[in-house]
Order: sequence, then C-alpha cells, then structure tokens
Amino acid sequence: MILVDSYSEDNSVGEIGVYSGSNIKIGQSFTCADGGPLNSAKFHLYKGGSPSGDCYAVLYAHSGTYGTNGIPGSLLATSDAFDVSDLPTENELVTFAFSGAEKYALQDSTYYFIVFEYSGGNSSNAAHIRYDTATLTHDGNMTYYQSEFVTFAYDAPFYVYKDSVALTVDMWQPKTNQPYLRKPEVVAY
Repeated sequence: MILVDSYSEDNSVGEIGVYSGSNIKIGQSFTCADGGPLNSAKFHLYKGGSPSGDCYAVLYAHSGTYGTNGIPGSLLATSDAFDVSDLPTENELVTFAFSGAEKYALQDSTYYFIVFEYSGGNSSNAAHIRYDTATLTHDGNMTYYQSEFVTFAYDAPFYVYKDSVALTVDMWQPKTNQPYLRKPEVVAY
C-alpha cells in the first residue's frame, strides 16, 4: 500500500466528540497527486464511555476552495464497518479498510475529503477524534457535520492509502527469443 496524503497525529492538541445529536461527521480535505485504488484510511481516535454501533471512514468529492472553505460534495466510497466499541480508550491511530466496490479509483491531481462518521451514542458514550488548532500545517481544512457540512479552520490528523498494483512483466531470453518464466513485480501505481 502507498501513502496518498497525511497529517501526523503528533500535531494533535484537542479532541471533538462524535455522537448522535452533535457532530456526527468530522473530516479533512486532502490531495491525491497520483491516482490509484483506495485502500484504507486512519484517524486519531478514542472512545469515551461505552458507545455502541458501527463507525466508518467515508470518501467524498471536494466542493469549495481547497484549504479555505472546502466542504464535502458527493459521497464516493464507504469503508467496512468498524465496531465503535472496539475503539481504544486512549488516543491511537485506527485503520478503516475499503474493500470490493468501495475501493474507489482515486484520480490524479484531485482534491477529496476523508470523513470519520458515527451517528450513535451520546455525550457520555461517544467516539472522539483528535485535531490540531495550533500548528495547522496541512494545506487542506477540516469539516464537521450536524445538519450540514461546515468548514472548520483547523486540521485533523489522518492517513489515506492506495493499493500497490502488481504487474506481470515478460522477460525474454536474448538468444532464443523465448520468454523466461513470468515474474510478478510490485510497482507503484
């Protein structure tokens, strides 16, 4: 797997609760320089209390001006469900896998949003996502959702990965012009 874009969890200085009746979606815009099949995403998360149900990472198209007033547009892909009760009790990077038809083909030189979503729980039983209000060195911007997506002028630590692609390469013997055994090689997409 190959890193598409990221913002280090070392920049985390605060957290936001994600639960029903409050923020149910928190995310970050990012850039895909070189396209490829979406593999996975990570967020810096922990749980408070005993939340239940599933949470997801969701890929959205980008709307607005990148890094200034960007908000998510159309939904493009949803990760496999992650049981929110399995979130750690202390801050950790948590991986969300995209599989099957949800392995969206990221495009070259394109902006996206990756969003953490959880619509269950309450203020005492919630998922918490870490974010940065101080360093702010990622060129994108955060977003949150209560009844609609709103630009948030901070940054959320995240990682987005695409698949490595295995190619089969034919190698020919120079004198006989016969192929060697086919050898799979993994190259960057």
